[in-house]
Amino acid sequence: MQSIFFLIWFLFSIIFVSSCKKEQQPLIFDEGYLKVADILHYCQGSCDEILDWENKEAVVFGHIMDIENDGIKKEYFSKSKFYLLDIRNGMFMEVSITENKDPIFEKIWNAKKTDEFLIKGTLNAVYAFDNDECVKGVNLLLNHPDNINFK
Repeated sequence: MQSIFFLIWFLFSIIFVSSCKKEQQPLIFDEGYLKVADILHYCQGSCDEILDWENKEAVVFGHIMDIENDGIKKEYFSKSKFYLLDIRNGMFMEVSITENKDPIFEKIWNAKKTDEFLIKGTLNAVYAFDNDECVKGVNLLLNHPDNINFK
């Protein structure tokens, strides 16, 4: 009985370790668009390395979060950013506006919460610290109103 238990434990350990070492398939940034959840899942990692997605252009699909709330719209404008929401799962990412703030916000101000957007920008690494560990996340840099399209 003990040898069967050991064999099961050993096989489980091998399967578990091999699944942890499985490499993630790279995202293809130049084919169509990506959803917010895909970007957030793929674009993360250790602060100690430069990752293949950093500074790549991507087109991201989503809804602008809380677009019908006037107070939040004012906050978005004052901070030069807004959040793109994946309504399938509630995940969202920050879109930071680097230039042309007024025309960008003019383009999105009249949007409804049901409007779908395709936003083209540059994937930018952001750093967060969890206790003593540094992890890398992502936001999207947007610099021109022509990079915003309604789907």
